Formats: sequence, C-alpha cells, structure tokens
Amino acid sequence: MGSLAIVVAIGVYLDLHRLDAKPFKLAFARETNMAFYCLLLHWWLALVHPSDFTIRLLSLICAVAALRVLYAVATKLFDEPVGVAAALLLAINQHLYV
Repeated sequence: MGSLAIVVAIGVYLDLHRLDAKPFKLAFARETNMAFYCLLLHWWLALVHPSDFTIRLLSLICAVAALRVLYAVATKLFDEPVGVAAALLLAINQHLYV
C-alpha cells in the first residue's frame, strides 16, 4: 500500500502543478458522453467558488479515484506489482492532465 501512496502522490503532483496553466473552456459541454460530468460539475460549483482552479479540481479528484480503482482491479486480476505499474502508467499519462 505504500507504493500506491507514492504513485498517487506523483499523480496529484503532476496534475496540481499545472492545474490552472491554461484558461478554462467549456467546449466539451456539447458532447453527449459528458452529460454526467457536466451534471457533477454543476453540483460541484454549487459547493465551491467557481474559478479555473476549482473547476479543474473536480477532474483531479476523479483522476485520483481512477488511480485507486485501477490499482484495485489490476491487483485483484494479477498481483500488487502489476497494480502499482498500471496506476503509475495512468498517473504519468499525458492525456490524464486536465
């Protein structure tokens, strides 16, 4: 479990250090597969002050949850080193950045 904490910390650092690097655009709102995310974002913005950082923070929370889920699934299907490797690959994946 210690190695998973390190992988999650790497993922959070990589996402947080450039979280508000670009201005936020709602271009994805027209895509039909983003309807649930837009609904979640609506509820999220009711809880926090809307800014580029807080809007993207929801994506960061989802990304960290995805790391934990991927680790759990890969560990269950294979073993712990595979789970850690899978979570690490997801954490450093360029497409995960928001």
